[in-house]
Amino acid sequence: MSLTTAHSVVAPSSNSKRIAGAIIIAYALISIVPLLWIFATSFKTPPDSIAYPPKIVFQPSIEGYCNLFTTRTRQTPEYINSLGPATGFCDETVRKRNMVIAGPSNFLPRFINSLIIAFGSTFCAVFLGTLSAYGFSRFKVPLADDLLFFILSTRFMPPIAVAIPIYLMYRELGLSDTPPFIPTIIGEGGQDWPAVAAGTTIFLVPILVFTILLRKQLLRGITFGAVRK
Repeated sequence: MSLTTAHSVVAPSSNSKRIAGAIIIAYALISIVPLLWIFATSFKTPPDSIAYPPKIVFQPSIEGYCNLFTTRTRQTPEYINSLGPATGFCDETVRKRNMVIAGPSNFLPRFINSLIIAFGSTFCAVFLGTLSAYGFSRFKVPLADDLLFFILSTRFMPPIAVAIPIYLMYRELGLSDTPPFIPTIIGEGGQDWPAVAAGTTIFLVPILVFTILLRKQLLRGITFGAVRK
């Protein structure tokens, strides 16, 4: 004699679908707004990027990208007027701020180095993680549960949680308000936020391309890693 339990599946109502759709759309908008703001800032001029209240409508400019890929020196208006005509859009843009292009910047080599480090570390992590997962799943490993819990415990604490302890440690060591404590020293010229946003946009392009091309594999991996009964 066997007993079978029937499970009734209740179809979601139209209101539930609308609420779920509204929540998903709201979450997507909240997630994409910072990316759109960074992208828009990369096409602002330095005064527009720090304007208050923030400018939603502005005159687009690629000055941030010019500043990102070039190094500039400040010159007198008389010296700039003595030069010949501008050789390009970037040259014309920087001359409006009494500067001339001195040469290319180090952004491109640093960008390539960052890609090498990012893809190299990702490959090593995936390779070693695959070997470890295969070993734990196929062989009897002593203290396997404890080792798996230790690996999982390294993800418990977010990095921001140690910000206050690090600050207290630097304060006790007397290093507050010193160059080792302050990650970036901003000079009298201020921070070139359009150039920072332009660099961030360029760094995001490989990530977006990678996600779009491998979205099926990423979703497949997420579903395989889900808890199943």
